[in-house]
Amino acid sequence: MIAIRLIVVLCVLVLSLSLKDIPERARGGSAAKSNNYLLQASGDAKIYKSTIDNFDNSTATFDQRYFVDNQFYKAGGPVFFEIGGEGTLGGAPAGFMATLAEEYGAALVALEHRFYGESIPNGNSNTDNLKYLTVEQALADLNSFTQWYKRVEKLDDSKW
Repeated sequence: MIAIRLIVVLCVLVLSLSLKDIPERARGGSAAKSNNYLLQASGDAKIYKSTIDNFDNSTATFDQRYFVDNQFYKAGGPVFFEIGGEGTLGGAPAGFMATLAEEYGAALVALEHRFYGESIPNGNSNTDNLKYLTVEQALADLNSFTQWYKRVEKLDDSKW
């Protein structure tokens, strides 16, 4: 029995050492911090009032977080838009995206996915609220956010 446990522990250890990257869901934990895997620059979250249900006439909204880094932006330059995945966003894109933004004079914008991080419609993840967690709703969020952001920041000529 001890031999089997030892073999399992060794297999897990070998497997964990063979990973080339920490999964997104684990970023931000102690392992990520100790290994410098932080893939986003820190920054203050901004709030976009996103519609809870993009496909009805309701005007109910929730706070959807987004981050912006304009340090490399040049007028008329592109916007590099990071779509938040299944985890909390900690800031605007960094790393290689920031390197490209500097090269192309781009703004960096990241939108947190609904139901992840602090962007939760109705403030809960109860079963009846999960009807708003669909691909269609998430895509509609991206569309409405980009249209809103272009208008507010006067970026109609910028490519996304």
